Amino acid sequence: KTSFKSGDTILIGNEANGVSEQVLMLADKLIIIPIYGRAESINASVAGAVLMYEWRRNNKDGVK
Repeated sequence: KTSFKSGDTILIGNEANGVSEQVLMLADKLIIIPIYGRAESINASVAGAVLMYEWRRNNKDGVK
């Protein structure tokens, strides 16, 4: 569970290697989307869609 604030930046790593160690060291927060079943990972575009949906759900007020 996490919350998003105005000005937050979301970085999404690729399916094979994720985000580089250099970028991870600059991050304030690491968000992991739990995966159930037999899949090892989800597509980066799907991860982006999940995060954007959650950001929008958390920021309904003031967004047009």
